Amino acid sequence: MSCNWGTELWDQFDNLEKHTSWGIDFLERYTKFVKERADIELSYAKQIRSLSKKFHLKRSREDDSRFTWCVAFAATLQQLNDMAAQREDLADCLHTQIACDLTRYTQELKAERKTHFQDGRRAQQHIESSWKQLESLSLKLGSSVTDGSQLPPEQRRKKLLARINNINQEIQREREQRDALLKMREVYERSPQMGDARSLEPRLEEVKLNLQRLEEELRRNQVWLSEADGGLSDHGGRRQSGGCGLNSQATTPGSSSLKQLNNRSPASRESPDGSYTEDQAAEITFKSRSSEFDDDFDDEEPLPSIGTCKSLYPFQGQNEGTLSMVEGELLSVVEEDKGDGWTRVRRNLEEEGYVPTSYIKVFLDGSAKGFAQTSRLV
Repeated sequence: MSCNWGTELWDQFDNLEKHTSWGIDFLERYTKFVKERADIELSYAKQIRSLSKKFHLKRSREDDSRFTWCVAFAATLQQLNDMAAQREDLADCLHTQIACDLTRYTQELKAERKTHFQDGRRAQQHIESSWKQLESLSLKLGSSVTDGSQLPPEQRRKKLLARINNINQEIQREREQRDALLKMREVYERSPQMGDARSLEPRLEEVKLNLQRLEEELRRNQVWLSEADGGLSDHGGRRQSGGCGLNSQATTPGSSSLKQLNNRSPASRESPDGSYTEDQAAEITFKSRSSEFDDDFDDEEPLPSIGTCKSLYPFQGQNEGTLSMVEGELLSVVEEDKGDGWTRVRRNLEEEGYVPTSYIKVFLDGSAKGFAQTSRLV
């Protein structure tokens, strides 16, 4: 049989409520009919019995019983009397058995209907709440649940670790809620007067599904973290030691060669938006990552300075997470280049952001002492 997908899958809660209400109303009407019929039967029996007594042969005329018509009339009166007894029995049966049973059954149906619809309303509230949570979660998942492969290895690892920690906290909350519901169900099963254990089943099923989803998400993120750790170790093996030291510019993307940049005339040294095509490419790459860099500044204590740097060229930080600088400016280094061509710097203990590694000369704490002598060479 074909299914009408337009109506069969709709929520029929309201229609079911109306239908059951109509059924109980009909049962109450039928009960009223039985009671009124019993009253009529009893009244009819009384009238017949009264009629039979009224025309019963008196003792003074018992001699008339020798006539056949008198005997027939006496038999008719006796039949009426017997009929009255039958009607009385019928009225008593209608009252004491059928009407009373119908009344009791109606009350039971009302109480059961009330309980079921209370459970139904609670289930509807759970469904609405679950839909809201699902919509909210879907928005979060659409923006955050990715493998983070577009990020640099170190930043990808940080993001995955934070996500795994959040998932573990959610799993713990769901398990605590599941345990509480299971204990409550045991109490209801031992003491039914305290509540219906079946009313907890929808919420238990919801918690079970949430746990399955969270555990699957946790496994997925743990796999991504393993990949990130492997990629980070491989990348670390390929990087030169002291990536942000004096020679780091030779290996950073977009720099070509610091020596070539220094040999150019001052007029040719323009901002990254100028003539350096390799630095423009680095900036375009950064635009796709700038939103991820912002996460490094949220809910985080200020990082300590690990060295200083001097800007070789002006840079306009047009994306969020970057820091603008002018040529020859001195800044504090708070995080080395992780291999993506960007170094995290700070100005005046307040402004902080990323700048292209190829646009600065870095002096870590161990080499900061020679800054005055080497800066003149730049």
